[in-house]
Amino acid sequence: MARPAATLPNPDSTRRSMTARPRALAGWLHNHHVPVDGQLTVTKMSTALTIVTWLVRDQRRRRWIVRERTDSRGFAREAALLRALDSEAFPVPAVVGHEDDTASGAFVVTSWIDGTTLSDEVVESRLSPIMRRTLALQVIELLARLHGRPVVASMPRFAAGHLDRQFACMSALWERSGSGGAHDSTWRAIRTRLIQTRPRGEPRATLVHGDFRLRNVVCADDRITGLLGWDRSTVGNPLSDLAWLLNSWNRTDTTCEGLPDRREIVEIYRARTGITVDDLTFHRGMAHWISATLLQAMETTRRTSGEHHHSPVDMDSAIQNELVSAAEFLGRFR
Repeated sequence: MARPAATLPNPDSTRRSMTARPRALAGWLHNHHVPVDGQLTVTKMSTALTIVTWLVRDQRRRRWIVRERTDSRGFAREAALLRALDSEAFPVPAVVGHEDDTASGAFVVTSWIDGTTLSDEVVESRLSPIMRRTLALQVIELLARLHGRPVVASMPRFAAGHLDRQFACMSALWERSGSGGAHDSTWRAIRTRLIQTRPRGEPRATLVHGDFRLRNVVCADDRITGLLGWDRSTVGNPLSDLAWLLNSWNRTDTTCEGLPDRREIVEIYRARTGITVDDLTFHRGMAHWISATLLQAMETTRRTSGEHHHSPVDMDSAIQNELVSAAEFLGRFR
């Protein structure tokens, strides 16, 4: 019999978070020179593995985003990175401020970015073919620009390489969330295959977003207005970002007229950055494996926290699909 997975951080813990105290949050905003009119309204937007995201509104409908951590980490590194990118007119949320050493738990407040996530726009086909292509090319340019800029001074320098850090992090996460479960043997077999076939060398390390998917790209009309989801940003292999982008691209490549297919995306990126993409197939398999790990951890968190809300996604099927995709890519590699 499979043993139950260990409990992960509970995103709905009983500690008195800042978002549970709207008056205190309004005072905090005031102290950071942000005008607030009337009572704040706080609405939960999403719960990820260790981050809960809230939408905050005042009576004039001004909006901010508050993100709270449910683990022991803080937001100092991410806030410094966002400020550096914002100073270069990179499309990121503006940081109002953050707190790491607080009894309420670590949190960061950023500006609201108007627009719609690009994945929603593409799936619902509200864009014309010309607009789809315009935005798609902007996405590729955005990624190339990120990988071509100097690494932000506030980012840590690691003794271990990016792949080694990913293997260590995902393995530790799986031991807490998926070990002994339904997908355990498949997950471990793919990890072994990844370790055995890992590329010998890596491109020069760049700033890496860590979750460069269409769902994190915000657009308005024919321009990109924001890139979200920086909590996994690091210094590492740029092909990991390209792999996440390709894996999140329209699955059939031809459903939405105007979108470049994956081959064209890779060629544009390679020409723009000069980065060798020979090992991209490996990194796409790695990204699927990581995705399966994160999905399992999220599902374990949901189950152990007592949440019973209906999810539109069959998580077991989603995890299995990611593992199958990982195996398929590794089967093509070398």
